[in-house]
Amino acid sequence: MDVELADPSSEAALTLFDIPCRNTLTPSQLIQLINLIETQVKNRNPDLFDTHRFNRRLHP
Repeated sequence: MDVELADPSSEAALTLFDIPCRNTLTPSQLIQLINLIETQVKNRNPDLFDTHRFNRRLHP
């Protein structure tokens, strides 16, 4: 599934590709999904990543 993330405060938008879509997620799958999204955002738009990253402890 392709997903578009939009930042209303700056009007920046970024489309992420090949994001898995499931009805239910285990805690491990959820962490993997967050890491996948953060990796794509970080690689394609580092400024957006620095502004909105989920877990600052993992990505100082």
